[in-house]
Amino acid sequence: MIIDQLICSPATIGTFFVTLAIIEKSSADEFLAEFKEKSWRLYLAEWVIWPPAQMINFYILPTKYRVLYDNTISLGYDVYTSYVYNEIPTPSPSTIKSSNNVPPEENSSTSTNQSTTVEATDIEEGL
Repeated sequence: MIIDQLICSPATIGTFFVTLAIIEKSSADEFLAEFKEKSWRLYLAEWVIWPPAQMINFYILPTKYRVLYDNTISLGYDVYTSYVYNEIPTPSPSTIKSSNNVPPEENSSTSTNQSTTVEATDIEEGL
């Protein structure tokens, strides 16, 4: 179990981030930034979830329930993995304060209304 947590877990997490970077066509800098920001949370979760889960699995559960139990824990961990990877960062108080000092764009409501009118006209002409 220690070898799994020390060797296989980091390799699996790294493979996860590399695979998604390839699929999303991320640059190397984007990949490294995301990996540094999020991988430690997944690694910590692996240490919190899997050792106790496997102790219960191998020492307490009857053999016929082990696969169902392991798959249920895996589903929960996979949901958490997806949450961590796709999490939208919350703005810090300093970011909110600085964005409040930005003056509103001139005529932003007019341009929004014009584009909405054009879209409504396009839809009516299409009918």
